[in-house]
Amino acid sequence: MDVEAFEEAAVTARREGEPAAYRAALDLYAGELLPADRYEEWAEDRRQQLRRLYLALLVELAGIYEERGENGPAIEALTRVTAEEPAHEEAHAALMRLYALSGSRTEALRQYERLKEALPKELGVRPSASSRALRDEIAWSSFSPEGRRNRVIPLEEPTLKR
Repeated sequence: MDVEAFEEAAVTARREGEPAAYRAALDLYAGELLPADRYEEWAEDRRQQLRRLYLALLVELAGIYEERGENGPAIEALTRVTAEEPAHEEAHAALMRLYALSGSRTEALRQYERLKEALPKELGVRPSASSRALRDEIAWSSFSPEGRRNRVIPLEEPTLKR
């Protein structure tokens, strides 16, 4: 992976705020930096920085799509996040919201179940109160699309499982 090209494309994407620029940057991310040097300490921090940038770009791209009312591409971007980082609670919550906004209550609840399985497995925690509240709103049909579009749900720190 050409690290400099990826980072420059990320800066451009953020400056322009256009999906095409984000997709161009994301296309430059070819996976882990120096996978053959997996246990080289000097590469680990840089590898993690680049991975976080990749995931952040996907989340930002999803937000741009959501603002435009393009739920399908937003869902696709967030699905890539959760595939790469199964315990990414913000992405799971955004997927739940997008599925509910799209009228797919069942898929929104399935997404919560994926989150509920991933967090203890990956981090030993349970979903935050805000994720549980969103799940309850969707489950009890009190979720209202009005006022929900473009609304970022602030997540609390995950509660440690006792």
